[in-house]
Amino acid sequence: MIEAADLPRPGEATDAIERVKRRKVPLAKQQKTSAELEDMVHQKLLIGGAYVSARQDPLLGWRATVITAPKHAKAIQERVATVAAELRKKFTLKA
Repeated sequence: MIEAADLPRPGEATDAIERVKRRKVPLAKQQKTSAELEDMVHQKLLIGGAYVSARQDPLLGWRATVITAPKHAKAIQERVATVAAELRKKFTLKA
């Protein structure tokens, strides 16, 4: 038999629901090989004549670098860094 003391008081149930809604649980990131990450970055660049390399980084988890003509290297590396930052939110580098 349920007693009145066992029932939630008014507002208690909604407080618990609100706490669960506010809790930010990080989603598990998918693991990808360096080749997969390199392809993903290269596809988002939409540029030819550039080689993308993904490698482990102790601070970021993984880092993408680009090898291209010196004239375009700085601008493309900035774009690669932006794309990699987006992809880092979803993917980790397999060891």
